[in-house]
Amino acid sequence: MAIDVNPASLAGPRIDRLRDGSVRQYNPFTGLTVLSVPARARRPRPVDDIVAEASRPVRDSAGREAVCDFCDGCHERTTPEKSRVEEATETPGGFRTIERPDPAHALDTPAAVRRLANLFEIVSYDFWVNEHGLQPDDEALAHQARYLDDPRGIAHVRALLEYAEPDTAWHDASRTTLERASLRFFAGSHELVVARRHFTTTQDEPAAPAELASSGSLSPDEHFVYVRCALDAAAAIEHTNPHARSVHVFQNWRRDAGASFDHLHKQIIALDVVGDPLERKLAILRDRPDAFVAWGIEFARSENLVIAEQGSTLAYVEPGHRFPTVTIVSASEAVRPEDMAPDELRDLSDVLRHVHRAIGPSVPVNEEWQIVPQGADVLMPIHVHVRLRDHRIAGLEGAAGVYVSSHSPAELRTRLAAPRFA
Repeated sequence: MAIDVNPASLAGPRIDRLRDGSVRQYNPFTGLTVLSVPARARRPRPVDDIVAEASRPVRDSAGREAVCDFCDGCHERTTPEKSRVEEATETPGGFRTIERPDPAHALDTPAAVRRLANLFEIVSYDFWVNEHGLQPDDEALAHQARYLDDPRGIAHVRALLEYAEPDTAWHDASRTTLERASLRFFAGSHELVVARRHFTTTQDEPAAPAELASSGSLSPDEHFVYVRCALDAAAAIEHTNPHARSVHVFQNWRRDAGASFDHLHKQIIALDVVGDPLERKLAILRDRPDAFVAWGIEFARSENLVIAEQGSTLAYVEPGHRFPTVTIVSASEAVRPEDMAPDELRDLSDVLRHVHRAIGPSVPVNEEWQIVPQGADVLMPIHVHVRLRDHRIAGLEGAAGVYVSSHSPAELRTRLAAPRFA
Protein backbone atom coordinates (compact mmCIF):
# COMPACT_ATOMS: atom_id res chain seq x y z
CA MET A 1 0.00 0.00 0.00
CA ALA A 2 1.38 3.41 -0.95
CA ILE A 3 2.20 5.71 1.93
CA ASP A 4 0.35 9.03 2.18
CA VAL A 5 2.45 11.76 3.79
CA ASN A 6 -0.32 14.36 3.74
CA PRO A 7 -0.49 15.58 7.39
CA ALA A 8 -4.29 15.56 7.29
CA SER A 9 -4.27 11.83 6.60
CA LEU A 10 -1.84 10.82 9.37
CA ALA A 11 -3.08 8.91 12.41
CA GLY A 12 -2.45 10.31 15.87
CA PRO A 13 0.11 9.03 18.37
CA ARG A 14 -0.35 5.47 19.50
CA ILE A 15 1.07 3.06 22.06
CA ASP A 16 0.33 -0.66 21.65
CA ARG A 17 1.15 -2.99 24.54
CA LEU A 18 1.71 -6.34 22.91
CA ARG A 19 1.13 -9.74 24.43
CA ASP A 20 4.80 -10.73 24.41
CA GLY A 21 5.57 -7.84 26.80
CA SER A 22 6.96 -5.42 24.22
CA VAL A 23 5.54 -1.97 23.49
CA ARG A 24 5.14 -0.48 20.00
CA GLN A 25 4.95 3.31 19.75
CA TYR A 26 4.09 5.58 16.83
CA ASN A 27 4.79 9.33 16.64
CA PRO A 28 3.07 11.15 13.74
CA PHE A 29 5.44 14.12 14.00
CA THR A 30 8.49 12.00 13.25
CA GLY A 31 6.73 9.29 11.26
CA LEU A 32 8.73 6.77 13.29
CA THR A 33 7.69 3.52 14.89
CA VAL A 34 9.64 2.51 18.01
CA LEU A 35 9.58 -0.91 19.61
CA SER A 36 10.51 -1.21 23.29
CA VAL A 37 11.51 -4.69 24.47
CA PRO A 38 12.12 -5.04 28.24
CA ALA A 39 14.33 -8.11 27.84
CA ARG A 40 16.76 -6.13 25.66
CA ALA A 41 17.87 -4.26 28.79
CA ARG A 42 19.48 -7.48 30.02
CA ARG A 43 21.81 -7.76 27.04
CA PRO A 44 25.51 -8.18 27.87
CA ARG A 45 27.32 -4.89 28.30
CA PRO A 46 29.80 -3.88 25.59
CA VAL A 47 33.39 -4.99 26.04
CA ASP A 48 35.53 -2.12 27.36
CA ASP A 49 37.46 -0.23 24.71
CA ILE A 50 40.64 -0.95 26.64
CA VAL A 51 40.50 -4.54 25.37
CA ALA A 52 40.98 -3.37 21.77
CA GLU A 53 44.06 -1.44 22.85
CA ALA A 54 45.76 -4.45 24.43
CA SER A 55 49.04 -5.67 23.00
CA ARG A 56 47.57 -9.06 22.23
CA PRO A 57 44.12 -10.70 22.04
CA VAL A 58 42.60 -12.32 25.11
CA ARG A 59 42.48 -16.09 24.70
CA ASP A 60 41.33 -19.10 26.66
CA SER A 61 43.48 -22.06 27.75
CA ALA A 62 43.03 -23.65 24.33
CA GLY A 63 44.31 -20.55 22.54
CA ARG A 64 40.89 -19.48 21.28
CA GLU A 65 39.73 -15.86 21.36
CA ALA A 66 37.51 -15.32 24.40
CA VAL A 67 36.85 -11.58 24.57
CA CYS A 68 33.06 -11.57 24.09
CA ASP A 69 30.13 -13.94 23.62
CA PHE A 70 30.73 -14.12 19.86
CA CYS A 71 34.35 -15.32 20.13
CA ASP A 72 35.53 -18.87 19.32
CA GLY A 73 36.07 -19.71 22.98
CA CYS A 74 32.53 -18.67 23.97
CA HIS A 75 30.24 -20.59 21.61
CA GLU A 76 28.26 -21.92 24.57
CA ARG A 77 27.00 -18.35 25.19
CA THR A 78 25.36 -18.11 21.77
CA THR A 79 22.27 -19.94 20.55
CA PRO A 80 22.33 -23.22 18.59
CA GLU A 81 23.70 -22.62 15.11
CA LYS A 82 21.27 -22.79 12.21
CA SER A 83 24.18 -23.03 9.79
CA ARG A 84 27.90 -22.30 9.55
CA VAL A 85 30.51 -21.73 6.86
CA GLU A 86 33.89 -23.39 7.34
CA GLU A 87 37.07 -23.37 5.35
CA ALA A 88 37.13 -26.46 3.13
CA THR A 89 40.41 -28.20 3.90
CA GLU A 90 40.09 -30.33 0.78
CA THR A 91 39.86 -27.18 -1.39
CA PRO A 92 42.48 -24.52 -0.58
CA GLY A 93 40.77 -21.17 -0.30
CA GLY A 94 37.34 -22.76 -0.56
CA PHE A 95 34.43 -22.86 1.86
CA ARG A 96 31.67 -25.30 2.71
CA THR A 97 28.31 -24.72 4.41
CA ILE A 98 27.05 -27.03 7.16
CA GLU A 99 23.36 -26.85 8.00
CA ARG A 100 22.16 -27.32 11.60
CA PRO A 101 25.41 -28.75 13.02
CA ASP A 102 25.24 -31.01 16.07
CA PRO A 103 26.15 -29.54 19.48
CA ALA A 104 29.68 -30.96 19.68
CA HIS A 105 30.62 -29.63 16.26
CA ALA A 106 29.03 -26.21 16.84
CA LEU A 107 30.43 -25.71 20.34
CA ASP A 108 33.98 -26.95 19.77
CA THR A 109 34.85 -26.14 16.16
CA PRO A 110 35.69 -22.69 14.77
CA ALA A 111 33.87 -21.36 11.71
CA ALA A 112 34.46 -18.54 9.27
CA VAL A 113 30.81 -17.48 9.66
CA ARG A 114 28.04 -18.67 11.97
CA ARG A 115 24.30 -18.10 11.57
CA LEU A 116 22.25 -18.27 14.77
CA ALA A 117 19.26 -16.81 16.58
CA ASN A 118 19.61 -13.55 18.49
CA LEU A 119 19.38 -14.41 22.18
CA PHE A 120 17.88 -10.97 22.85
CA GLU A 121 15.30 -10.55 20.11
CA ILE A 122 13.85 -7.20 19.09
CA VAL A 123 10.73 -8.74 17.56
CA SER A 124 10.25 -11.88 19.58
CA TYR A 125 9.16 -15.31 18.47
CA ASP A 126 6.23 -15.00 20.90
CA PHE A 127 5.17 -11.82 19.09
CA TRP A 128 4.82 -13.72 15.82
CA VAL A 129 2.93 -16.54 17.55
CA ASN A 130 0.60 -14.30 19.55
CA GLU A 131 -0.07 -11.62 16.96
CA HIS A 132 0.01 -13.64 13.74
CA GLY A 133 -0.33 -17.32 14.65
CA LEU A 134 3.10 -18.31 13.33
CA GLN A 135 3.76 -22.04 13.39
CA PRO A 136 7.30 -23.47 13.46
CA ASP A 137 8.33 -25.28 10.30
CA ASP A 138 9.16 -28.99 10.34
CA GLU A 139 12.91 -28.46 9.88
CA ALA A 140 13.08 -26.17 12.92
CA LEU A 141 11.18 -28.70 15.05
CA ALA A 142 13.43 -31.53 13.89
CA HIS A 143 16.55 -29.47 14.62
CA GLN A 144 15.29 -28.68 18.11
CA ALA A 145 14.47 -32.31 18.82
CA ARG A 146 17.93 -33.49 17.72
CA TYR A 147 19.62 -30.77 19.75
CA LEU A 148 17.70 -31.54 22.95
CA ASP A 149 18.24 -35.27 22.50
CA ASP A 150 21.98 -34.63 22.81
CA PRO A 151 23.19 -34.26 26.45
CA ARG A 152 25.48 -31.38 25.48
CA GLY A 153 22.67 -29.79 23.53
CA ILE A 154 20.13 -29.81 26.34
CA ALA A 155 22.77 -28.55 28.79
CA HIS A 156 23.60 -25.75 26.35
CA VAL A 157 19.96 -24.72 25.96
CA ARG A 158 19.38 -24.81 29.72
CA ALA A 159 22.46 -22.64 30.31
CA LEU A 160 21.34 -20.15 27.66
CA LEU A 161 17.92 -19.76 29.27
CA GLU A 162 19.54 -19.22 32.67
CA TYR A 163 21.85 -16.63 31.10
CA ALA A 164 19.03 -14.74 29.36
CA GLU A 165 16.40 -15.10 32.10
CA PRO A 166 18.25 -15.49 35.42
CA ASP A 167 15.11 -14.94 37.51
CA THR A 168 13.59 -18.22 36.30
CA ALA A 169 14.59 -21.60 37.77
CA TRP A 170 15.68 -23.41 34.61
CA HIS A 171 17.94 -25.97 36.30
CA ASP A 172 15.01 -28.30 37.09
CA ALA A 173 12.73 -27.38 34.16
CA SER A 174 11.07 -30.28 32.36
CA ARG A 175 11.83 -31.27 28.77
CA THR A 176 8.44 -29.89 27.72
CA THR A 177 9.17 -26.56 29.38
CA LEU A 178 12.58 -26.37 27.74
CA GLU A 179 11.09 -27.19 24.35
CA ARG A 180 8.54 -24.42 24.66
CA ALA A 181 11.03 -21.84 25.96
CA SER A 182 13.79 -22.65 23.45
CA LEU A 183 11.66 -22.78 20.29
CA ARG A 184 12.68 -19.18 19.59
CA PHE A 185 16.27 -20.38 19.19
CA PHE A 186 15.25 -22.65 16.33
CA ALA A 187 12.23 -20.94 14.73
CA GLY A 188 12.59 -17.24 15.50
CA SER A 189 12.86 -14.45 12.95
CA HIS A 190 15.70 -12.36 14.40
CA GLU A 191 19.09 -13.82 13.59
CA LEU A 192 22.78 -13.04 13.73
CA VAL A 193 25.52 -13.81 11.23
CA VAL A 194 28.83 -13.73 13.11
CA ALA A 195 32.31 -13.54 11.61
CA ARG A 196 35.04 -15.54 13.31
CA ARG A 197 37.69 -13.08 14.47
CA HIS A 198 37.45 -10.40 17.14
CA PHE A 199 40.94 -9.14 16.30
CA THR A 200 42.99 -9.15 13.14
CA THR A 201 45.86 -10.87 14.95
CA THR A 202 46.08 -14.65 15.06
CA GLN A 203 47.54 -17.16 17.46
CA ASP A 204 50.66 -17.20 15.28
CA GLU A 205 51.13 -13.46 15.86
CA PRO A 206 51.14 -13.15 19.64
CA ALA A 207 52.99 -9.84 19.73
CA ALA A 208 51.08 -8.04 16.96
CA PRO A 209 48.94 -5.01 17.90
CA ALA A 210 45.35 -6.02 18.60
CA GLU A 211 43.27 -4.21 15.98
CA LEU A 212 39.57 -5.02 15.81
CA ALA A 213 38.62 -7.21 12.85
CA SER A 214 36.17 -5.21 10.73
CA SER A 215 34.49 -5.85 7.38
CA GLY A 216 37.45 -4.14 5.72
CA SER A 217 39.94 -6.51 7.35
CA LEU A 218 38.31 -9.63 5.87
CA SER A 219 39.75 -11.04 2.67
CA PRO A 220 37.54 -10.63 -0.43
CA ASP A 221 36.58 -14.32 -0.22
CA GLU A 222 35.81 -14.10 3.50
CA HIS A 223 33.66 -11.03 3.01
CA PHE A 224 31.77 -12.67 0.15
CA VAL A 225 30.77 -15.72 2.19
CA TYR A 226 29.90 -13.43 5.12
CA VAL A 227 27.55 -11.37 2.92
CA ARG A 228 26.12 -14.43 1.21
CA CYS A 229 25.37 -16.09 4.55
CA ALA A 230 23.44 -13.01 5.71
CA LEU A 231 21.40 -12.85 2.50
CA ASP A 232 20.72 -16.60 2.68
CA ALA A 233 19.47 -16.08 6.24
CA ALA A 234 17.10 -13.34 5.05
CA ALA A 235 15.74 -15.61 2.33
CA ALA A 236 15.25 -18.45 4.84
CA ILE A 237 13.31 -16.19 7.21
CA GLU A 238 11.06 -15.05 4.34
CA HIS A 239 10.42 -18.70 3.50
CA THR A 240 9.59 -19.80 7.07
CA ASN A 241 7.66 -16.73 8.23
CA PRO A 242 4.80 -15.99 5.81
CA HIS A 243 3.61 -13.15 8.06
CA ALA A 244 6.76 -11.06 7.53
CA ARG A 245 6.12 -8.06 5.29
CA SER A 246 9.80 -7.19 5.20
CA VAL A 247 13.11 -8.70 6.27
CA HIS A 248 15.96 -6.32 7.05
CA VAL A 249 19.71 -6.97 6.94
CA PHE A 250 21.93 -4.55 8.83
CA GLN A 251 25.26 -4.28 10.62
CA ASN A 252 26.15 -2.12 13.61
CA TRP A 253 29.91 -1.68 13.86
CA ARG A 254 31.22 -0.51 17.22
CA ARG A 255 29.42 0.64 20.32
CA ASP A 256 28.49 4.14 19.11
CA ALA A 257 26.68 2.55 16.17
CA GLY A 258 24.56 0.37 18.47
CA ALA A 259 26.65 -2.80 18.82
CA SER A 260 26.74 -4.69 22.11
CA PHE A 261 30.09 -6.21 21.14
CA ASP A 262 32.92 -4.91 18.98
CA HIS A 263 32.89 -8.27 17.21
CA LEU A 264 31.90 -8.24 13.54
CA HIS A 265 28.33 -9.45 12.95
CA LYS A 266 25.22 -8.71 10.92
CA GLN A 267 21.61 -8.87 12.07
CA ILE A 268 18.63 -10.13 10.09
CA ILE A 269 15.17 -9.29 11.39
CA ALA A 270 11.63 -9.75 10.10
CA LEU A 271 8.93 -7.13 10.61
CA ASP A 272 5.19 -7.17 10.05
CA VAL A 273 5.44 -3.72 8.46
CA VAL A 274 7.54 -2.40 5.60
CA GLY A 275 8.44 0.74 7.53
CA ASP A 276 7.99 4.39 6.60
CA PRO A 277 11.47 5.04 5.12
CA LEU A 278 11.18 2.18 2.63
CA GLU A 279 7.48 2.89 1.99
CA ARG A 280 8.35 6.48 1.09
CA LYS A 281 11.08 5.32 -1.29
CA LEU A 282 8.73 2.85 -2.97
CA ALA A 283 6.03 5.53 -3.25
CA ILE A 284 8.44 7.81 -5.10
CA LEU A 285 9.43 5.01 -7.46
CA ARG A 286 5.77 4.26 -8.23
CA ASP A 287 5.31 7.85 -9.31
CA ARG A 288 8.71 8.17 -11.01
CA PRO A 289 10.34 4.83 -11.87
CA ASP A 290 13.60 6.52 -12.94
CA ALA A 291 13.99 8.44 -9.66
CA PHE A 292 16.70 6.20 -8.23
CA VAL A 293 18.86 6.55 -11.32
CA ALA A 294 18.16 10.25 -11.92
CA TRP A 295 18.34 11.45 -8.30
CA GLY A 296 20.93 8.95 -7.14
CA ILE A 297 23.42 7.63 -9.67
CA GLU A 298 23.25 10.39 -12.28
CA PHE A 299 23.29 13.12 -9.65
CA ALA A 300 26.32 11.52 -7.98
CA ARG A 301 28.18 11.42 -11.29
CA SER A 302 27.32 15.04 -12.08
CA GLU A 303 28.57 16.20 -8.67
CA ASN A 304 31.71 14.04 -8.72
CA LEU A 305 30.59 12.01 -5.71
CA VAL A 306 31.44 8.57 -7.11
CA ILE A 307 33.95 6.69 -4.95
CA ALA A 308 34.40 3.39 -6.74
CA GLU A 309 32.98 1.21 -9.49
CA GLN A 310 33.49 -2.47 -10.17
CA GLY A 311 31.55 -4.47 -12.72
CA SER A 312 27.85 -4.03 -11.97
CA THR A 313 28.32 -2.06 -8.72
CA LEU A 314 28.81 1.62 -7.99
CA ALA A 315 29.62 3.40 -4.69
CA TYR A 316 28.95 7.08 -4.19
CA VAL A 317 28.38 9.62 -1.43
CA GLU A 318 24.66 10.32 -1.09
CA PRO A 319 23.72 13.73 0.40
CA GLY A 320 20.78 14.50 2.67
CA HIS A 321 21.12 11.83 5.38
CA ARG A 322 21.23 12.26 9.15
CA PHE A 323 24.77 10.87 9.12
CA PRO A 324 27.36 10.96 6.31
CA THR A 325 26.29 8.14 4.00
CA VAL A 326 27.85 6.11 1.20
CA THR A 327 25.45 4.23 -1.07
CA ILE A 328 26.58 1.07 -2.83
CA VAL A 329 24.16 0.14 -5.64
CA SER A 330 24.00 -2.81 -7.99
CA ALA A 331 23.10 -2.25 -11.63
CA SER A 332 21.85 -5.84 -11.82
CA GLU A 333 18.43 -6.28 -13.37
CA ALA A 334 17.65 -8.53 -10.41
CA VAL A 335 15.91 -6.67 -7.59
CA ARG A 336 16.21 -9.58 -5.16
CA PRO A 337 19.58 -11.02 -3.99
CA GLU A 338 18.55 -14.61 -4.70
CA ASP A 339 18.08 -13.68 -8.36
CA MET A 340 21.50 -12.04 -8.78
CA ALA A 341 24.19 -13.74 -10.83
CA PRO A 342 27.19 -14.86 -8.72
CA ASP A 343 29.50 -12.29 -10.33
CA GLU A 344 26.99 -9.50 -9.63
CA LEU A 345 26.80 -10.43 -5.95
CA ARG A 346 30.59 -10.67 -5.84
CA ASP A 347 30.89 -7.15 -7.30
CA LEU A 348 28.53 -5.84 -4.63
CA SER A 349 30.44 -7.61 -1.87
CA ASP A 350 33.83 -6.39 -3.10
CA VAL A 351 32.81 -2.74 -3.38
CA LEU A 352 31.08 -2.84 0.01
CA ARG A 353 34.23 -4.31 1.56
CA HIS A 354 36.39 -1.62 -0.04
CA VAL A 355 34.14 1.12 1.37
CA HIS A 356 34.52 -0.32 4.87
CA ARG A 357 38.26 -0.61 4.32
CA ALA A 358 38.45 3.05 3.27
CA ILE A 359 36.44 4.21 6.28
CA GLY A 360 38.65 2.19 8.64
CA PRO A 361 37.88 0.07 11.73
CA SER A 362 37.93 2.95 14.23
CA VAL A 363 34.81 4.71 12.89
CA PRO A 364 31.39 3.50 14.14
CA VAL A 365 29.32 2.53 11.12
CA ASN A 366 25.80 1.32 10.33
CA GLU A 367 25.36 -0.82 7.22
CA GLU A 368 21.74 -1.03 6.01
CA TRP A 369 20.64 -3.20 3.09
CA GLN A 370 17.77 -1.82 1.01
CA ILE A 371 15.91 -4.64 -0.73
CA VAL A 372 12.44 -4.43 -2.25
CA PRO A 373 10.00 -6.64 -0.27
CA GLN A 374 8.67 -9.77 -1.90
CA GLY A 375 5.55 -9.05 -3.94
CA ALA A 376 6.19 -5.31 -4.20
CA ASP A 377 4.68 -3.62 -7.28
CA VAL A 378 7.74 -1.51 -8.08
CA LEU A 379 11.32 -2.14 -9.15
CA MET A 380 14.12 -0.84 -6.91
CA PRO A 381 17.81 -1.62 -7.36
CA ILE A 382 19.47 -3.52 -4.53
CA HIS A 383 21.55 -1.03 -2.60
CA VAL A 384 23.34 -0.65 0.72
CA HIS A 385 23.68 2.48 2.85
CA VAL A 386 26.87 2.73 4.92
CA ARG A 387 26.44 5.48 7.52
CA LEU A 388 29.39 6.95 9.39
CA ARG A 389 28.34 7.48 12.99
CA ASP A 390 31.22 9.86 13.59
CA HIS A 391 29.24 12.45 15.53
CA ARG A 392 26.39 12.54 18.02
CA ILE A 393 22.99 14.05 17.33
CA ALA A 394 22.49 17.15 19.48
CA GLY A 395 19.57 19.42 20.42
CA LEU A 396 19.15 21.28 17.13
CA GLU A 397 18.13 18.13 15.30
CA GLY A 398 15.29 17.37 17.69
CA ALA A 399 14.11 20.95 18.01
CA ALA A 400 14.34 22.12 14.40
CA GLY A 401 14.62 18.96 12.34
CA VAL A 402 17.94 20.25 11.00
CA TYR A 403 20.68 17.62 11.05
CA VAL A 404 24.35 18.61 11.33
CA SER A 405 26.92 16.45 9.52
CA SER A 406 30.66 16.27 10.12
CA HIS A 407 31.46 16.08 6.38
CA SER A 408 30.13 17.68 3.22
CA PRO A 409 29.47 15.12 0.45
CA ALA A 410 32.51 16.34 -1.48
CA GLU A 411 34.76 16.13 1.60
CA LEU A 412 33.61 12.60 2.33
CA ARG A 413 34.19 11.57 -1.28
CA THR A 414 37.72 12.97 -1.15
CA ARG A 415 38.43 11.18 2.11
CA LEU A 416 37.19 7.79 0.96
CA ALA A 417 38.71 7.99 -2.52
CA ALA A 418 42.20 8.41 -1.05
CA PRO A 419 44.97 6.15 -2.44
CA ARG A 420 44.52 3.55 0.32
CA PHE A 421 41.08 2.81 -1.11
CA ALA A 422 42.60 1.18 -4.20
